[in-house]
Order: sequence, then C-alpha cells, then structure tokens
Amino acid sequence: MNYKKIERFSLISLGLVVVVLLFISSKYALGFLLGGLAGLLGFKMIERLENIEIYDYRVLKSKLRRNHALRYLIYGVVLLASCLRPNVFSIVTCFIGLLLTKVWIVIIEKKELKED
Repeated sequence: MNYKKIERFSLISLGLVVVVLLFISSKYALGFLLGGLAGLLGFKMIERLENIEIYDYRVLKSKLRRNHALRYLIYGVVLLASCLRPNVFSIVTCFIGLLLTKVWIVIIEKKELKED
C-alpha cells in the first residue's frame, strides 16, 4: 500500500474541497475539515500498525483491538461533536469527510492492481 501517495491525495483534496465549501458556507467547510482530519488520523493509526513485528500473536492482537476501538471512538466523538453543534459543523459533510481517505485508498489500490 502506498501510504504517502494516499496521504498526499487526501490532504490535497481535503484542502481543495474545504476552500470550495468556504464559498458556500463555513458550516459545511468546518464539518468537512473535522471529518477529513479525523479520517486522516485514523489512517495514520493504521499505517503505524503496519510496521509492527509479528513476534507474539497475543501482543499483536491486543494492539489491533485497541487501535480499532480507539479509531472508532474518535470517529464517534467527531460525529457526536458535529451533532451537538449543528450551527458550527454540518454532520453530512463531516461524515463525507470521514470517508474521504477511504475513497482514496480504494482508488489508488485499484489503480495499482490494474498496473500489476
């Protein structure tokens, strides 16, 4: 998996979409920015786990569980914050922002599979 390429495309598209959404409404832009940054944080957490040595299955399984739970806790807190502050963040754009990095993972991985 090409982590740097996915991260770069996610950051560029996040910035471009936020700039465009600023012209429409700052609420939409802030929601998308919050969701996009949370999605990138979750991606960086997954990337960090990729480099773990498989020396003890129990330790690896424990780290995977904690990482999984923490990522979804972050996603839940971000969505909850956008629900509790609807005049500041848009929940729809926040949810779309959370999915932005995942969309880039699918696009880049599919393109790399076609090249092989």
